[in-house]
Amino acid sequence: MTVLATATEARVFAVIGVQAVREVSDLFGLALDGNNRFAQLERDGHRRTFVYLDHPSSGGKKKRFATALTREQLDRVLDHLAHRRVRPQELRPS
Repeated sequence: MTVLATATEARVFAVIGVQAVREVSDLFGLALDGNNRFAQLERDGHRRTFVYLDHPSSGGKKKRFATALTREQLDRVLDHLAHRRVRPQELRPS
């Protein structure tokens, strides 16, 4: 079972540390690295956002979304989180 299959409600994934970013990039065919910390993936009708953050114990300074992303990328993440997908069963009157 893949990470996406088990995290069906997750829209944004924080990928923390070098080892994790290598694994996630290989697994999903993303080009995340120190120069590219933002990626989006469409799979099974869902858009997922991945953000690479430095590990808390590393010497890197990009440990928060606000420091790792450009303002445009951060706005895209916030917009993605703000637009919750409504399921058909939620539209039915109770």
